[in-house]
Amino acid sequence: MRKFVLILLMSTAITATSANAESTLQADIDAGAVPLTSSQITSAFTNNTHVGSGWYAYYPEGKKRIVLVKTKTYKRKWRVDAEKGFCAVTVRNKKWDCRIIWKIGPKTYRLYDKKGKAEWTFDVEEGNIKDL
Repeated sequence: MRKFVLILLMSTAITATSANAESTLQADIDAGAVPLTSSQITSAFTNNTHVGSGWYAYYPEGKKRIVLVKTKTYKRKWRVDAEKGFCAVTVRNKKWDCRIIWKIGPKTYRLYDKKGKAEWTFDVEEGNIKDL
């Protein structure tokens, strides 16, 4: 069932990509990007810091993630769902949002919106590099 859902999500994203000229999903797939499994997401997130453009997020095991944007921190729930991928309560609207995470480089990952447009790109650094 999980493989079917993943294939369905991938085909939906690829279809959306062709309709969205700004999408980089197909280019990332062509360059070798792969969607992460639940265990890979857990491994890449737990007790590690994500470094994005203007933000950091630390994911302590069994606790809320801590997001640093400029000088302000936010604590939000997160989880890994076997079918939906990475799920978190967003800083912006405080609602649950689930996304498939794609690995696009040795330490670089990307999330896409439902139309296949790149929404977040981040690197993963081991540990709590910002003491969050």
